[in-house]
Amino acid sequence: MERDPAGLDARIAQLEKALRVATRDAEQVRRQAERAENFALRSKQAMLGMHKELQATVTDLEQLTRELSAAKVAAERASEAKGRFVATISHELRTPMNGILGTAELLLQESLSPDQSELVQVIHRSSRGLLSLINDVLDFTKAESNRIEIERIRFDLHKVLHAVIDLEANAAHAKAVRVLLEIDAVVPRWVVGDPVRLRQVLLNLLDNAIKFTERGEVKLEAHRAQGDPELLEFRIRDSGIGIPPHALASIFEPFTQADSSTTRRFGGTGLGLAICKRLVQLMGGEIGVDSVPDHGSTFRFQARLPAAAAGDGSLAETSYRQAPSSPLSARVLVVDDNPVNRLIATRMLERLGCSVLTVADGAEAVKRVADEDFDAVFMDCSMPGMDGYQATAAIRALPKPRRSVRVIAMTAHALSGDRQICLEAGMDDYLSKPMELAKLRAKLVENLDARTAPALPAGANSLEQTQCDRHGADARLSA
Repeated sequence: MERDPAGLDARIAQLEKALRVATRDAEQVRRQAERAENFALRSKQAMLGMHKELQATVTDLEQLTRELSAAKVAAERASEAKGRFVATISHELRTPMNGILGTAELLLQESLSPDQSELVQVIHRSSRGLLSLINDVLDFTKAESNRIEIERIRFDLHKVLHAVIDLEANAAHAKAVRVLLEIDAVVPRWVVGDPVRLRQVLLNLLDNAIKFTERGEVKLEAHRAQGDPELLEFRIRDSGIGIPPHALASIFEPFTQADSSTTRRFGGTGLGLAICKRLVQLMGGEIGVDSVPDHGSTFRFQARLPAAAAGDGSLAETSYRQAPSSPLSARVLVVDDNPVNRLIATRMLERLGCSVLTVADGAEAVKRVADEDFDAVFMDCSMPGMDGYQATAAIRALPKPRRSVRVIAMTAHALSGDRQICLEAGMDDYLSKPMELAKLRAKLVENLDARTAPALPAGANSLEQTQCDRHGADARLSA
């Protein structure tokens, strides 16, 4: 069979064309495969890079976690160290303050010449001013570490309000400033709350108002807050120098005063209002101020103080009882390793009519209680050898009736929880230094009465106990 050359050439041409197309397609496939391979390689490299970055990030996070954990531990240790430092400084400062204030108070009751009396009063006022600064620092430290405790007991609110006005009356009278009190008719007389902390805030604000008012009046008002029957509002109005607008936003911040001239003229640490703010928050309220320079200021705050129902108990009804003025026929043992503290306690107790025996260590105190009759023991907590806690435990282990003697802690420690530690150690009560004659008398009367009084319900606290646990109750805090 003959082949057609033209047809063969055409067939060859078709095959060549098909081959070229196939070759081109194969090249495209190759290039696509190469690109895919390159993409896969780049993806793999990217994933490897991301994996390395992730590993590095995880390593960094683990390192950061370790560093944060170490920083937290360091911060906790620093906080504990600061607490121990403040406690130590408090004790070391309050011990000499006890000697200075106690001596001044005893001297003021002697028959002094006018010049002598004036000088002793200067010592007494200056010492109380220093004590106020110490209390400021302690309260601020407790506020920073959330160690301030708020009591919930029944008390006479109206009596507290009248008492703070009476306390500020002399300072106001010396400047020709009138101090007024207005209590709304709907404000309950008996409420449940913390009278000592409320009193501390009121005294601070009243003291500031009088300090910054040269003439005119300072007025304390008590009202019921709108919309909440348990929330009471207190306002302290004055006609003093006022506060500049730029200072209002920061007036409640620590170490803040209106300006440096205020500090130079009126003194103060700049901690008082910061402490007040924290106390008010703990009492369930807020604090604020309105002020116009040269026209006066109005500080206002709320506190959650629900009305006390009838029959809630009578603890508070006797809490402000005045100690009788007649001499106290009590035999008292004073235990303290510091001779100045023993001297001050002895002179004060003798002034109250007590028979006093003193010893310098816990072991001797236990021996004396085992061998002799005492109506009360005032026990220092921090002593070398057998301390006050150990001595109290040893006394409680004595046979009856010796082990039942009233033991009252007499300590310069004033931080949160100190009173509870004393009670857990078997002590009956707590009195913080520096001592004051009136508080010492009230504390002694209360404990002498408690020997024959029925036991308090579990968990109950008397207001006198609370007052002595709160070192800042009488402090004149300054903004």
